[in-house]
Amino acid sequence: MSQIASIRQKLVFGERLARIRLRSNLSQASFAESLGLSLRAYINYERGDREAPMAVAQALYDVYSIDPIWLMGGFEEEPSTARLNVDVCLIAEIAYDIDRRLDQVRKRLKPDMRRRMIEAAYAKCLPQGALDATYLEGLVAMAL
Repeated sequence: MSQIASIRQKLVFGERLARIRLRSNLSQASFAESLGLSLRAYINYERGDREAPMAVAQALYDVYSIDPIWLMGGFEEEPSTARLNVDVCLIAEIAYDIDRRLDQVRKRLKPDMRRRMIEAAYAKCLPQGALDATYLEGLVAMAL
């Protein structure tokens, strides 16, 4: 997740972490260990008290094949498994850039709209393997 996630974004991420953990029938301690996290850090992410670093999304993808875009919100309730060869770093860069641009104009999007923007930007940026700043600028402008 970006470094400027809203309280709502952190809560959505935390709810989704809990959903994955419960679906896996693991305690918080066991789930945290499976992701290489301390129990205290994991609890803070699950409660939405702290923003999870990109490494958590990467670990969820590596260990549980969870789609990093699903983690960021949207309307699907059940965990979504990722496509093959997901570039988690690119997704994180896109989310950060979108959030930064929105923060500059003091706007927030509903989680499902934010997710759709990230998905569209990822589809556009993936072939080149890098951020397309002009495309993201236009995408954010259209959302406002």
